[in-house]
Amino acid sequence: MANQYYTSVSFVVFVFALLLLYQLSTDVSVQQEKELENVLIEYDLAKYKDYIYLSSCTSVVALVKFWSKNNEQSLPSLPDENIKLDLIEKAENIKQHLILHHLLKKWELLDVKKKFFNSGFDSLEKLRGADVTQFKSKFSRKQLDTWVNFKESLSIPDEDFLNLLRIYVGIFILSLCVALFTGMVLTMSQPRLEATYGNQKLGLLSYVTGRYLSPLKCKVAFDWTEPQVVGDTMSFTVKFFQRNGNIYPICNQDHVLIEISQGTYKIACNVQLGGQQLSDINTARVQFTVRRAGEYRICVLVGMTHIHGSPFLKYFVPGPPDPTKTCFVHHSSTVVGSEDIPTQLFIEPRDKYGNLCTVEKIGTIQNGDFHVIILNQEESLTVQKNVAKKNKCYEVKLLALNSERFPKPKKIYCYISPKQLTLKEYMWKFFSQASDHLSFMSIYQV
Repeated sequence: MANQYYTSVSFVVFVFALLLLYQLSTDVSVQQEKELENVLIEYDLAKYKDYIYLSSCTSVVALVKFWSKNNEQSLPSLPDENIKLDLIEKAENIKQHLILHHLLKKWELLDVKKKFFNSGFDSLEKLRGADVTQFKSKFSRKQLDTWVNFKESLSIPDEDFLNLLRIYVGIFILSLCVALFTGMVLTMSQPRLEATYGNQKLGLLSYVTGRYLSPLKCKVAFDWTEPQVVGDTMSFTVKFFQRNGNIYPICNQDHVLIEISQGTYKIACNVQLGGQQLSDINTARVQFTVRRAGEYRICVLVGMTHIHGSPFLKYFVPGPPDPTKTCFVHHSSTVVGSEDIPTQLFIEPRDKYGNLCTVEKIGTIQNGDFHVIILNQEESLTVQKNVAKKNKCYEVKLLALNSERFPKPKKIYCYISPKQLTLKEYMWKFFSQASDHLSFMSIYQV
């Protein structure tokens, strides 16, 4: 129902604008024709009326332009060459008089126009050669001062007047077209705007005057500077404005949406619209807590439309290393190394929230206690040979297991591989039972 209403209003406005434009163009045409008739009578050109109208001259400007000396090659052929020369000469006189009339009107000297003409100065060229003191006795003090200033500024080319007329007419027509087009766009888009921006009930007058919430006018102010360390509660404010620049009182019915994400994670935030102070009626305050380091994407939308600058990208850096979160990579309770051969251990530093960070001064890490065994070259070579052999086993005596001592030592077999030590006990020499597995994930050389 609302769409039909706005469509009907748009059609009425469109038709009204067309009628107005037609009426204005008709009035201008009638006025131009009257001026042309008066000029033809004044300059004794009424006898050439048929030739003038055949050349499509419906205004004084068109007459001067068509029958100009510069357009002599394009003029139509007339029965008598003298008629053409007379038309060209008088069109030139009309042009000079129009230019002079325009300048006198601009300088407020139309009252002394007859005095110039009676003295033989009926064109701009003749006035350029006039003596300033020639009219001293004929003009008042004010007119004389204006005449002096006018005489000093006589450097405008003759074609300027016609160019100005064309510019004025062009500006007038362009203004009408812009007004018509703007009215059509605003009224046609009205129903869609109401659906896009939520609960706004806009009339034509409200939209034309800009009294509605505009996402492009909204502004965001962040309460921190970058780079910011994780761990704190951050806040920023959003200011809402109307299209005309005035503040817009924001409420829940305006469908303001704040979305904050870090990678694939959605970050919860608290949004407070308005406030107790009058200056806060167009303000939304947003708070969220930062735990993960990296890039955060902040989207502020009104309905389904992003405000100016949205989405915003903000970066947060990890905090200092935390000993309780920092640990060795591939940790082992025992580290075996060889004499004169470097053994590398890798530490993964993390802050209190588990973010990877740079190593600074740090205390004892959570898995920092381990044993180190250093083998000489002969021992190291023996270990390597034994580990390289498959199914190599040793017969040993197991005295205790899980801190429990056996009454009698058990006979078991020890199998060594590059990554683990396996203890097996055989029953009736056919079946084996794995007694225990000791992991040596971290006992290796790099």
